[in-house]
Amino acid sequence: MSVHDNLLHALAMHRPTAYPGQALVVLHAEETAVYTENPARDWAALADHVDIEVLPGAEHAMLEEPGSGRLAELIHDRLSSID
Repeated sequence: MSVHDNLLHALAMHRPTAYPGQALVVLHAEETAVYTENPARDWAALADHVDIEVLPGAEHAMLEEPGSGRLAELIHDRLSSID
């Protein structure tokens, strides 16, 4: 089997289990709008509690200013709230 075939097989066989806690999912607006109307519903089965943040822009916008500043703020706030 080729690497590509192995990757496709692994993706087909993968069955994610729920994370027993809280998760923060950060998405970008352009792509998210294309594949879902309700990201919270789509991600809900993957953790006990899922917070969804949708940042403006396209795929890499959150990796450059001003998106990276907002992403850093979200991560900082989440880490600061952990007991």
